[in-house]
Amino acid sequence: MNDDYRDVLRTIESTSPTPGGGAVAALILGHGIALNRMVCGLTLGREKWIDGHKIANDFLNLSESWIDASIIKANVDCEAFEKVMLAYKFPKDTEEEKNQRKLAINEANKLAIESPLDIAHFCLKVMNEMPDIAKTCNSNAITDLGTANNLILAATESAALNVRINFSSSEDNYDYELKIEKITNETRNLHSIINRIVNDRM
Repeated sequence: MNDDYRDVLRTIESTSPTPGGGAVAALILGHGIALNRMVCGLTLGREKWIDGHKIANDFLNLSESWIDASIIKANVDCEAFEKVMLAYKFPKDTEEEKNQRKLAINEANKLAIESPLDIAHFCLKVMNEMPDIAKTCNSNAITDLGTANNLILAATESAALNVRINFSSSEDNYDYELKIEKITNETRNLHSIINRIVNDRM
């Protein structure tokens, strides 16, 4: 661990509203991706785990840009929440200003919903790849994959919280609720499947 990593944690612990829960969810996902890539790297080049070589190599190729993507999504979430805070500072002295402020808040809240929803969707995308890795990877690294499994579930659940807290208009809420509920249910199901494989291979 180096000072750059500590700087990230210091930024999170500060009283600044960003980065908050949504951005941290994306960073947690990045850790899960990194662990998956480590497990795949430890599977390749070892004859004992030859059955897992193709799956490991395919994941490494597929996920080459995913860690960078998770960091980008964390920054997008910070920007979305900053727009919400800015919208609430709009003047509201006249009826026109009140209407403009309401519109700005609704638009900003929509961005603040879509950002963690995108993070949760990315979590599901990553976890969809993990059962095959879990079945065929280097068993000496199976608890690292299990840790990734737990981290990505936590990232999904955390992103879901940040979707729901930013609900702004009743006509949009139902669609967003359906989307995030579907993602969390699928992720929980995959987490259980992967967890069973991890426990069987320990």
